[in-house]
Amino acid sequence: ECRISVSFSKSLFVQRKVGFLSHDVSAAGIAPDAKKAAAVTELSFPASKNGVQSFLGALNYYSRFIQDFAVYRAAL
Repeated sequence: ECRISVSFSKSLFVQRKVGFLSHDVSAAGIAPDAKKAAAVTELSFPASKNGVQSFLGALNYYSRFIQDFAVYRAAL
């Protein structure tokens, strides 16, 4: 009824780690993609109000992996 097709050439099976939405998903859990996390750590500190908002928006995507993120966000 739904006419769903699967492309086996594009499918991955029996993988220990899979990249999904800039995260690495494995049996150990979810972790940020190392390349994307490195790009976030290299961001320069903003000088304007709009820059701070953009900076926080970029960091918010990985906030679950940043210890005490809410404390740092409140300080900004």
